[in-house]
Amino acid sequence: MVSIHQINSTQSREIHLPETNIKVVNILTVGNTVSGYTFQVYLESSIYSKSNVLFENCVCRQSSAFLRYHAFSKAPAHLLSSYAHQLFIVNTEVSSSITVHPTISISNNVNTGTHTEGTVWERMHSFLVVHIKNCSLHNNTAQEAVLLFGCPDYECNCNFMQLFLEGSLLKGNVGTHYFSAALKLSDASYTHVQISNCSVLLNTGTKGAIAMSDDHTSLNMRITDSHFYENFANSYETAGGAFIILGLFVSLSFRVVNSIFDGNSADPNGGGALHIDCGSGSLDISVVNSSFHGKEAGYAGAINIGGPRSTIVVSVTDSTFFENRGETSYGAGGIQLRGFNSDVSCRLTNSHFLRNFGLYAALRFYGKEGPCNISVTKSIFEGNRGLKAGSVSFWLIHADTSVSLSGNQFIANTVGTILLRQNILQCILT
Repeated sequence: MVSIHQINSTQSREIHLPETNIKVVNILTVGNTVSGYTFQVYLESSIYSKSNVLFENCVCRQSSAFLRYHAFSKAPAHLLSSYAHQLFIVNTEVSSSITVHPTISISNNVNTGTHTEGTVWERMHSFLVVHIKNCSLHNNTAQEAVLLFGCPDYECNCNFMQLFLEGSLLKGNVGTHYFSAALKLSDASYTHVQISNCSVLLNTGTKGAIAMSDDHTSLNMRITDSHFYENFANSYETAGGAFIILGLFVSLSFRVVNSIFDGNSADPNGGGALHIDCGSGSLDISVVNSSFHGKEAGYAGAINIGGPRSTIVVSVTDSTFFENRGETSYGAGGIQLRGFNSDVSCRLTNSHFLRNFGLYAALRFYGKEGPCNISVTKSIFEGNRGLKAGSVSFWLIHADTSVSLSGNQFIANTVGTILLRQNILQCILT
């Protein structure tokens, strides 16, 4: 174990110790303006090795980028969980940093190739688990991201990663370049991302507060008990004010529980709070007991979901959407679900849509060349406005389509309540 304690640092410090554990505690860094990172941790491990790195009770203010962490290891796929690198960042503050680098950059890598295990050749992988708990990243500015998971500038081929972000604050951070965000996850094979009890406030990036892009990954993502407030995506391309996910996922399971999205916006395309656009895989998206109060976005004031050649399953339960605005000619005030050559299933239950505005109502379903099965049950649509429909719009073309509206209340919506377009094989209104 290598420990560094109680250091007031004004110089860059590089640690390069293979196959070791590192503990860094009680660090204060103020006004450090080195060109690179204050701390750099590079772990080069042999096969069947693992490491633990801890940063705890650290403060970095008005300084250069705080941490560059890169782990290099290898193990067969069936042994990954036993030979994982782990990084812990606990009770740490990084503030008022202005840098071309990500303020915190985290990645892992493995050489391509195979390993002989008896007479069996196995491809080598690397596995990194990151825990960030009770940390504060505020008022930082970086080109790509303040907190980056994946390799900057495509300098390596990241492998399997898991992220647990808990009880932390991301506030007032700015990403300045293309596809930037306060928190960015890219160019790695993520298996699990969990954000819990976090506050993500007043961040600006071309893609919003949190951005994720990846290909060919099976991912479970969870957001629980968190607050996203007035985050802004300022790109003229597709974006999400609070969260955007793009890629060609093998499978994506995305779940939002007990969370608040308030005043997030995207200019002019995407979703004000959430934008998910993934193709060639299966999407399973669930929103439970959450609220969305927005400003505006192009496609949907709160949530925009779509993807070509996908199987899309969406469930929204016990949630509220109020005063969201979809501003473009395809916009929906609250939720828009788009399927192109996709098999779409959506169940919306016991939710409330209040005073949303969009060309195509508070809730819009658009399906093309793919079957759709839609159920809206025990929900309230009140005071919504649209130029083509006030409450719900269905534009569904595929012959194998069914729509069920049951036990709902429609109160004081303008320009009609329900718009049905094209071929609907079965429509049940009760």
